[in-house]
Amino acid sequence: MNELLGRLLPHEKINDAAWGRELAQRYSIAAPYPHICIDNFFDNDVLKRVVEDFPRSEELGIRYDNVREAKRASSSEYEIPPFARTFIHALNSAPFIEFIEAVTGIGGLVPDPHLVGGGFHALGVGGKLGIHTDFNYHKRLQLDRRINVLVYLNENWPEEFGGHFEAWKPDGRQAEAKYLPIFNRLVIFTTTDYTYHGNPDPVTCPEGEVRKSIAMYYYSNGRPRSEWSGLMQTTRFMNRPGEAIAVSDPGWQRVARIAPKPVREWFTRRIHRRVIAGRQ
Repeated sequence: MNELLGRLLPHEKINDAAWGRELAQRYSIAAPYPHICIDNFFDNDVLKRVVEDFPRSEELGIRYDNVREAKRASSSEYEIPPFARTFIHALNSAPFIEFIEAVTGIGGLVPDPHLVGGGFHALGVGGKLGIHTDFNYHKRLQLDRRINVLVYLNENWPEEFGGHFEAWKPDGRQAEAKYLPIFNRLVIFTTTDYTYHGNPDPVTCPEGEVRKSIAMYYYSNGRPRSEWSGLMQTTRFMNRPGEAIAVSDPGWQRVARIAPKPVREWFTRRIHRRVIAGRQ
């Protein structure tokens, strides 16, 4: 284990400035929004050790089971064994964040030590996550969500098992990009109020197999106005063509969404100031 600790991050890769510039170029022009998929990024032995630490699905504290979602997720670091926890700490470290900043062009990124919504994710047979945008504000850190990083941990995962990560345009007709969640595949993407994504088709792996991944999220103090709907929102789902699942927003959001964007922004900032004042 001690020998693997020195290889948690591929330092030679992340310090290769020329490779970083190439990735940044690919990232910036990707469709339907800035993203990149990198294979064999981490040391295989490190990830195999992380897989050994992956708990059984039923041991993960968060369960989603509804028409949009069927998955399990870790609820805190205490559910993640020591080596995998150390690996996650490396993903929240300065060298990795500086690499993410160089690829995405977004500076001043801040990791989430609380792993809100992140950490271990597990989908068994029938597991899925509908096409959605993410919560856009971390209330505890009081920061805007900017970047998602997904690390896939599935060895011997053939195409027919499914579980592809899909990137969609808002109200799109089809996925613009799809990636099978194979072992040692890294996906990085910009997250805004308009970057729809998910793995909406039920996983068809055999009983006992699990689609495993690590999700990490990064934040900043403020964001470009073009990335924001004007509302602080939670996960918001979108129907694909042929789907007719009710899309439910809180009542005040349904009213606010019909208002002009400057009004939405004013309303949200006023609520935000009251929330912060109440914590002081």
